[in-house]
Amino acid sequence: MKTFKANAVLFLSLIMATVSIAQQAEKSLVKSFNLQGNQTLVLDLGGQVDVQTWSSKTVRVQMNISLKNRPVTFLKGMISAGRYNLTASQEDNGLKISSPGMERAVKLRTGELQEHIAYIVYAPEDIEVILTNEASSQLELTDLSNKIK
Repeated sequence: MKTFKANAVLFLSLIMATVSIAQQAEKSLVKSFNLQGNQTLVLDLGGQVDVQTWSSKTVRVQMNISLKNRPVTFLKGMISAGRYNLTASQEDNGLKISSPGMERAVKLRTGELQEHIAYIVYAPEDIEVILTNEASSQLELTDLSNKIK
């Protein structure tokens, strides 16, 4: 009887470990930016970028993050550490939005962190949007009247 209980506990522990390893953490973050009178928006974001227009005079960036084989608490820790912070800076060619924390790879004991990041950028209809990095070339455009470069 003791062997059965020990085997049952071991089996349940193994199932729980397998379930916890196969977790995928997902989170959406949203940040808005004032264009500060700029007519050009420069996006320097890694990952898939979908630019859509809206009637507001601000820019809204929605960042959808998913981490493979990591619990939600790990993702929350990465958010708290500033990995997914977006920054805005004035450049010669307009307002630049970037994610400086994404420039560094995260190394774990099991290898590099596997993360997927997709952006939905809501921009005013009357501005020009410029994408600066290679990853953003997977762009999906929605009604920007040929104002994207």
